Amino acid sequence: CPDPLHSHTPDQRDTTGNAIVTQYEGNTIASLGLLKMDFLGLRTLTVIAQAIENIKQNHGVELEPDSLPLDDERTFELLRAGDTVGVFQVESPGMRQLLRELKPTNFADMVAVLALYRPGPLGSGMVKDFVNRKHGRSRVTYYDDRLKPILKETYGTVVYQEQVMRISMEMSGFSAAKADRLRKAMGKKDKDVLGQLKDDWVEGAAANGYERKLAARMWEDIEKFAEYAFNKSHSAAYGLLTMQTAYLKAHYPTEFMAAVLTSYTGKTDKIVKYVAECNRAGMTVLPPDVNSSGRDFTAVPEGIRFGLAGIRGVGAGMVDRITHARADGGPFTSLHDFCARVDMLSINKKTLESLIKTGAFDSTGYTRKHLMALLEPCVESAVKRQRDMANGQVSMFEMFSADEDGGDHGFADEIPPPNDDEWDRKMKLAFEKEMLGIYVSDHPLREIADAVKAARTMSLGELEESADGTTEWFAGLVSSVERKPTRKGTMMAIITLEDLEGFSEAVLFPHVYEKNSDLIVLDSVVRVKAKVERSDRGIKLIVQDVQGFEGEAFTRKPRKVIVRVPAEVLGNGRITRLQEAVTHYPGSDSLVLEVVTAEGYRVYKIGSGVDARAGGLHAELIELFGPRALREE
Repeated sequence: CPDPLHSHTPDQRDTTGNAIVTQYEGNTIASLGLLKMDFLGLRTLTVIAQAIENIKQNHGVELEPDSLPLDDERTFELLRAGDTVGVFQVESPGMRQLLRELKPTNFADMVAVLALYRPGPLGSGMVKDFVNRKHGRSRVTYYDDRLKPILKETYGTVVYQEQVMRISMEMSGFSAAKADRLRKAMGKKDKDVLGQLKDDWVEGAAANGYERKLAARMWEDIEKFAEYAFNKSHSAAYGLLTMQTAYLKAHYPTEFMAAVLTSYTGKTDKIVKYVAECNRAGMTVLPPDVNSSGRDFTAVPEGIRFGLAGIRGVGAGMVDRITHARADGGPFTSLHDFCARVDMLSINKKTLESLIKTGAFDSTGYTRKHLMALLEPCVESAVKRQRDMANGQVSMFEMFSADEDGGDHGFADEIPPPNDDEWDRKMKLAFEKEMLGIYVSDHPLREIADAVKAARTMSLGELEESADGTTEWFAGLVSSVERKPTRKGTMMAIITLEDLEGFSEAVLFPHVYEKNSDLIVLDSVVRVKAKVERSDRGIKLIVQDVQGFEGEAFTRKPRKVIVRVPAEVLGNGRITRLQEAVTHYPGSDSLVLEVVTAEGYRVYKIGSGVDARAGGLHAELIELFGPRALREE
């Protein structure tokens, strides 16, 4: 504003007393003619910065985000495969499917995808038409060839508000201000303004040599499309972040996903989702380790290490002391070595218990159960030694127990060798979950993962994209149970249901809980039919039915999908498209290609495994080879 703000709007200090804010809300400020800008605190900017730092640490490569190429083929391969979990704006199941269908080849395609993936364009068939035009299945038209420069990048489809403005200027002679007035009127469906501008549109077009009939038809079309048209400058800015994050994931996947996981520290539901995705993609997420973990998630040669700061009871200061001691003296060889080199006067025993329970000392060769048995005497001895040293009291025996290099760190105690005494799997995982909030090294459902998958129609990891009111079957582990009396004196239950991809709160009202209370117990595995309920408090499941999970009840024998085709049909890139299709639907079933030749036929197994139940797989195979080419065994 050119004058003091109080000349135009009442002001006040914010709650901190440090900033001046207006007493009018945003839209009123804009209508007064004052400049209003929105600054988004995008988590993605932090993810990009952290990923670049991870890459520098691991590879010695310094990347500049704005210098990353927008035409990198490996990046587009990742986008076309829909391998975009963690990539800005394109990680939802629906968006990933659209990317697989569109198969973007340039930056303009990505800008358009972000503008089109909204309820309006999706519901109107506009997106499908866009995809078909790109791949030559529908004819591309431009109304008039003089408008081709404006509509070429969107295959003749009006996608952006800026296109409406440019057409009105090019065809009808509108000024930039008048074109912007048209854009606003169309967006707000202001009939009075549109009525005034329609005649100017048609007459201006006629004056510039366009047919009146064509101009009138275009007005009707664009008026209809205008409610779906998007601001291109916004979509392009977002598209740039999409391409940057896709490039980082395509070229440095572990460093990028470590940054994504770090950005969600403390948000268990997100961590579970991204850990599942990393494990699916072969980037194993490993438990924390005092010898290789940092404060946050860390990319290491074996995968991604859980950060030490993510452990319950381990603060940032504690992590700094551990990493400094490690940097000064090298890897820790035992719990005794750790206690000798880290300041034990500022660490309590509970913190060390947390580290042991999560497996942070596994790399020393000791079992977690053995370490817990060694903990108390080890800590007491180390604390006494460090306290004495702080007071200047060092015994003769301690002085002579260290070698010339101080390699034994002053310990005269004998360090017992590792043994193989360990907790059972259930206890190990329970401690891990308690300290980290999630299962990392393994999962109680891992051994029956196929049965869980077969028992459900939706995974808990997909809930975020589900519509309010959707009813599906879910299967998983009951990881918490809270029983509550209602006002009528009956009992209901609120549980946490967890599978390998995510977890959710689920509510069982009395009429459902009383009938199934014997199944709703801690650590039981159940199958539930539930309605998705979305509110400003988040997503929860309203359970309608519960079924017990009888071991192998839902498992099924692996199927075999057979595609039998003549050799000549495999041209025109069909083999490549077949291989791409297989990667979209991973599973335990097999896909076999029988290629018919003059001498008979040859059999080829395609990929490592598919999900034969996936409708999308069959749709893609039918599109490639026709329905008669498919059969199942």
